[in-house]
Amino acid sequence: MLKHPPSFLANYKALQKEFGFPLYVYDAEKIKEQFHKIRAAFQTANLSVHYACKANSNIQILKILKEQGAEVDIVSTNEGKLAQLAGFSPQEIHYTPNGVAITEYYEAISRGYNISVDNLDIMKQIAEYQPGYALCVRINPSVKAGGHDKISVGHKRSKFGLPVSQLEEVLRLHQSGAIQVKGLHIHTGSDIKNVEAIKKAAKVLLEKAAPFSAQLEFLDFGGGFKVAYQESEKDAEIGEIAQWLQKEIDIFDRTHQTKLKMVIEPGKFLVSEAGYFLTEVTQIKNVYGTRFVYLNAGFNHFIRPMYYDAYHHISNLSNPQGPTEKVDVVGFLCENDTFAKDRFIPKVHVGDILCFHNAGAYSYTMSSGYNLRERPAEVLIEGKNVKIIQKRQVFEDLINGQVF
Repeated sequence: MLKHPPSFLANYKALQKEFGFPLYVYDAEKIKEQFHKIRAAFQTANLSVHYACKANSNIQILKILKEQGAEVDIVSTNEGKLAQLAGFSPQEIHYTPNGVAITEYYEAISRGYNISVDNLDIMKQIAEYQPGYALCVRINPSVKAGGHDKISVGHKRSKFGLPVSQLEEVLRLHQSGAIQVKGLHIHTGSDIKNVEAIKKAAKVLLEKAAPFSAQLEFLDFGGGFKVAYQESEKDAEIGEIAQWLQKEIDIFDRTHQTKLKMVIEPGKFLVSEAGYFLTEVTQIKNVYGTRFVYLNAGFNHFIRPMYYDAYHHISNLSNPQGPTEKVDVVGFLCENDTFAKDRFIPKVHVGDILCFHNAGAYSYTMSSGYNLRERPAEVLIEGKNVKIIQKRQVFEDLINGQVF
């Protein structure tokens, strides 16, 4: 993991002057590097990398990944519309929602997107709406994995995925021609560092795919590969995962005389390390032995530390080499919006600029207008070029839609 800010942040004062803080900054080259790290690990042409759009849905990020050869995974038809504006064709868009109204499925079908379904009742309604429709089925492999309970989505108590016990009914629908199952899909969670959990879920998928093999086109193994947030951590062993999956698919192909495409869905892995969140220290206050460092930001801008208990390395851009002090880094909302507790950071003063690392995924996309505060701007660094890709909100944006 990169523990020091990249060289382009050395000029943070120019960024502050032009765009204001707080500010999200993304490194285009890092996104490309991560994508090609995935491609190189799998070493097969029969691989499709589906970028999970919800991780970071800025259209300029989507365009970068489109240019690299990615397809896109969406969870709403609005994400699909944005993907099309970014240049993705309907055939490159894969709709994998959960719990949405049947009318949204119909909209996605009418737009020509690929559909993944995890509810038997929804499959039956689609079969009535368009008999013989070819879809993908997401199953629940009963495997608990992920960096936090909120991002563990493949276990028995999860709302995601079809229970494997219902696959017999899906097979009957498939064999009757009511639907065509062209793919099977699993996704067990996010920030998975246990390679064995990934293998365990994949084995379930491969086992349950056998009865559908005659018409299967692909198997989707999901994503959730671990990204290192702390110095003691390591990224997921992509090479080991890729080698094992390729071997298992080769065995399946030989056994069932198929030639299946392998699909993976990295979202966080592609964009997390490319993002930085820059904030300004507004106050410092000592309360009963705790030194509070206040920022001009809160969970309305950057919710991961509060919602997922996520650790994000914090650099002091204004005093990078200073002696460290133990502080609580907190926000400006009328809530307990604590970014970090008992964190050792180079000595902080009012006006210093703090930088949160790994802020490229599930950060801006989860921001809000809570406390009627504006969302920050986003900028993209491409070589020597700095361009704004999302304008900072103003008051009028916050009240847009209210009826006076």
